[in-house]
Amino acid sequence: MSSLDVALLRWFNGLSGYSRALDALVVFVTNSAPVLFGLMFLGFFLARQGGGQGARAMRRTIMVAGVSGVVALMLAVALASMVYRPRPFEVLPPGQLHQLVPHSPDSSFPSDHATGAGAFAAGMWRAPSAAARWSFLAMALLVAFSRLVVGVHWPSDVATSLFLGWACAKAVFALVRPGSLPGRLFDQVLDAVDRLEARLRGPR
Repeated sequence: MSSLDVALLRWFNGLSGYSRALDALVVFVTNSAPVLFGLMFLGFFLARQGGGQGARAMRRTIMVAGVSGVVALMLAVALASMVYRPRPFEVLPPGQLHQLVPHSPDSSFPSDHATGAGAFAAGMWRAPSAAARWSFLAMALLVAFSRLVVGVHWPSDVATSLFLGWACAKAVFALVRPGSLPGRLFDQVLDAVDRLEARLRGPR
């Protein structure tokens, strides 16, 4: 490991143990990240974004961002099977790391959490809602921060994984651009959702 990686990890991980509230927060975020992102997606998907094209654009962005995250996670799993990098608790001497959550000694690179978070945030940055853009960015950064404070990843793992997620989102959004075959498939799904909602609301 580079000396910079070790120094940065010690700084982030050194934040643990000083505040019960901070420790509880990072453990909760790192353990609940998939659920938290899922609830955010669901909330913004169901929320009324002004109706009409604004609501449709929002929902389309949410769907594509979700797919981007899935693709990014699949890529992360594939990379982890090909590249092995020991985790901090396997390298640093006992007593030099506060490991707040248990973890198996599999590859530290890439970080599944940071890869998915990076893809979600990068995808949602295209959303027509400023609240959605900043909420997902803040959550992605909080997830990345939590993985360092709890002591299960090196900083370079997390930074590279965020970039990997961003690249996946950029590629998926380019693939499903409006007018393309994948893009038309997404539009058909949105049409089906609109029809289902109209039936559930009933006649006005």
